[in-house]
Amino acid sequence: MTLNRLSDRWAYWLPFATIAAKRVSASIQFNPQLSPLTRLKLIHERTISRLLALGIPWATIIKHDLDDPRGSEAERDRIIGAAAERRQSRMGRVKGQVNSRYQRRLE
Repeated sequence: MTLNRLSDRWAYWLPFATIAAKRVSASIQFNPQLSPLTRLKLIHERTISRLLALGIPWATIIKHDLDDPRGSEAERDRIIGAAAERRQSRMGRVKGQVNSRYQRRLE
């Protein structure tokens, strides 16, 4: 994970995270010693680390805003799980080619 990309993405989410930090949601309080904005930044870094560990490319993370730090932990887990499942189901497919299993369903 390049530090430059991570800081660029955090700069994108910073205005939204500032607004969310002022609301201080109960779903983001996993460490009460930190400020709400710092907690959101840690959540963002952890989410990106999880996504990259699952092999989800940066382009997909950015396109679908998978690194949004404002949601609840359960919502993030659901989104990351769905992205990983889509990634796994796309593996081995080539754009423009139809495999025989899919072609049999169409007939």
